Amino acid sequence: MFGLGLLATNAPAAPKSVAAPVEATDTIPLSVDGERCRRDSDALQPCAELCAALAGEAKTRKILVDGTLGTHAAVDGLRRCLGEQGFRDVVVRAE
Repeated sequence: MFGLGLLATNAPAAPKSVAAPVEATDTIPLSVDGERCRRDSDALQPCAELCAALAGEAKTRKILVDGTLGTHAAVDGLRRCLGEQGFRDVVVRAE
């Protein structure tokens, strides 16, 4: 089809860039129970040890912390430690 502003071409249109959907694996679920922490359904461990173990994870991953059963001090300490590790997307659920 020819007309004002239209060019005839046989070249395929360039693909549109689409952002990759965020997968569940991009999220790291953590929970705090009293003074101890766990990842997924792993055994409870000191929160500082869990935080240190996450050092090798991609810092772009989202961290979801379930702090409903944890003490305020433990939840806040884990949140601060994750921030010091470089994680910027940390969501804490406390209720």
